[in-house]
Amino acid sequence: MLRAFGARVGRRVLIRRGVRVHWPWRLSVGDDVWIGEDAWLLNLEQITIGNDVCVSQGALLCTGSHQHHHPTFEFDNGPIRLEPGAWVAARSVVLRGVTVGRGAVVGASAVARRDVAAGAVVTAGAGHEDRPRGDPGQRRRGVRRPDECGRRAAGGVRRAGPRRHAGLPVARRGARHRRASARCRCGRAPRAPCSPGGSPG
Repeated sequence: MLRAFGARVGRRVLIRRGVRVHWPWRLSVGDDVWIGEDAWLLNLEQITIGNDVCVSQGALLCTGSHQHHHPTFEFDNGPIRLEPGAWVAARSVVLRGVTVGRGAVVGASAVARRDVAAGAVVTAGAGHEDRPRGDPGQRRRGVRRPDECGRRAAGGVRRAGPRRHAGLPVARRGARHRRASARCRCGRAPRAPCSPGGSPG
């Protein structure tokens, strides 16, 4: 149907139900493309979708805008281009004049207001982040809190600190000595046995 109205659609393209295309003759879709349910392609200007692109459910590609300071509210439109391998996730928005680079991601509910570099990721709430897709720095690491025992801090850097469990107080009960209830900040009881002289061994 889209081809009948002038759209250029490649091979193995899956367009799900509820997809809206404003002007089919201003749409070009490559091969192996998936466009999810209720996606809206508001193509007052050209929308070009490269090969292996995924446009997820409810996403909006909006080529239209207005000059809000103009007395007659004139159009301020611009084309949109999705490079091969890009992913526009669910309920995200790509605004007019934006190019989403090769392999880049516009995350769920995020808004791409300007060009997205190849391999970069734009996330909702954090704004535009030109960070490589798949970079280990993007994944949350199990970082332990640094403490006086000198355990590893964020990024694997070992914090300098006092000697492990050194200088902990000792309580005296009669002729016998035992460890005090004081603990290191890491929550562990001191390991060093008490010496008969009343100080840690």
